Amino acid sequence: MKFLVQVHPEDRELQYYAIETYLAGRRDECERTVGKISKKFKHVLLPHLLQADLLRRQGESKTAKRLVRNLDFDEILEDLDSSAAAEIRARSILDLNHICMEIDRQNR
Repeated sequence: MKFLVQVHPEDRELQYYAIETYLAGRRDECERTVGKISKKFKHVLLPHLLQADLLRRQGESKTAKRLVRNLDFDEILEDLDSSAAAEIRARSILDLNHICMEIDRQNR
């Protein structure tokens, strides 16, 4: 977490907020937060995935699928050194696992 704390501490705060609003079902709030993260931080994968799911839930499945298909994780991380890229990959996996466990726990 060294990279994110040193370079983008507000990035993690916004991501946690987006995750929590998503899990709480506050979709509008989540969408606004995801928009802020996407504009401000190029290296973050999670907002794109949350945005795709929000679009899917709004009935825009084609747009959601297109968004996910166009994601290139290697391109997102290309400007970072290898340790920072590895950290971001690990954080993305942890975040996705947390979301999946919470959704499973809530039986959604």
